[in-house]
Amino acid sequence: MLTDRERLLRQQASPALVTLHRALSRLTSVVTVMNTGAHPDDEQNGLLAALRLGLGMRVVVACSTRGEGGQNSLGPERTGALGIVRSREMEEAARVIDADVHWLGHGPDDP
Repeated sequence: MLTDRERLLRQQASPALVTLHRALSRLTSVVTVMNTGAHPDDEQNGLLAALRLGLGMRVVVACSTRGEGGQNSLGPERTGALGIVRSREMEEAARVIDADVHWLGHGPDDP
C-alpha cells in the first residue's frame, strides 16, 4: 500500500495519468452533489473530496460572494484584493479535488 507521499510523487510524475483517471472516474456515478456557501472557505473539502475522488460523484461548489468582506490575518489584502485571493484559493482547492466552481455574486465582473 502506498503512503500519501508516495501517491503524490507518482501523481506529479504522471499528470496525464491523473487527468485520465479523473475523467474516467466521473463515469462511475450519475450523482451530482452541490455544496453552497456564502463565501470561500464555507465548503467542506474533506467530504467533497471523498464524494468526488472516492465515490466518483460530480461535485459542484456554488459560492455567493468572493469573500471580499472577510478578515485576513496572514496578509495585507483587504476588500477587493482579499476577494481575489480568497477566490483563487477556493478555485485551487476545487481543482485539487476535481470540483466545479460557480460564483453566484452580483458584481460587474461576475459571470
